[in-house]
Amino acid sequence: MKRNMLVLGMVMALAGAMLAGCATGAGKGLTPEEEISLQMEKWREAMMAKDVDAIMVLFSDKFEHYDWRDKAGAKMFILEAIDMGYMDDMDVILDDAQIKVDGNVASVYPVDLVGNFGSLSMELIVSRENGEWLLTGMDAPGL
Repeated sequence: MKRNMLVLGMVMALAGAMLAGCATGAGKGLTPEEEISLQMEKWREAMMAKDVDAIMVLFSDKFEHYDWRDKAGAKMFILEAIDMGYMDDMDVILDDAQIKVDGNVASVYPVDLVGNFGSLSMELIVSRENGEWLLTGMDAPGL
């Protein structure tokens, strides 16, 4: 259970970092998919740097999760994952991620995490809020 929570926390942190870049593409003639891809890269960088503030900027205040409940719970989980070393030497792999946009909501899958905890594929749900793509949900099957 603790391992699953730690892995999920890492996933959340990655998602946040990924989304931080979405706002930078707005208004520059980019497609939603391109904006989200830019956010994903920023999220990946923040996750790899274990920069909790940069990760959490990418989370919507409307974020919901079946275990963490809300944005504050996600932040707590991420901090615990960092403290326990689960994000040390972690790799975030976006190579196979496909972005499916439906209006102001999109899914990004698979987002793969590999580290000393093993490996995990997850789906991130992002929503456009005030011109930015922010993380509003996530699912990590098999946890």
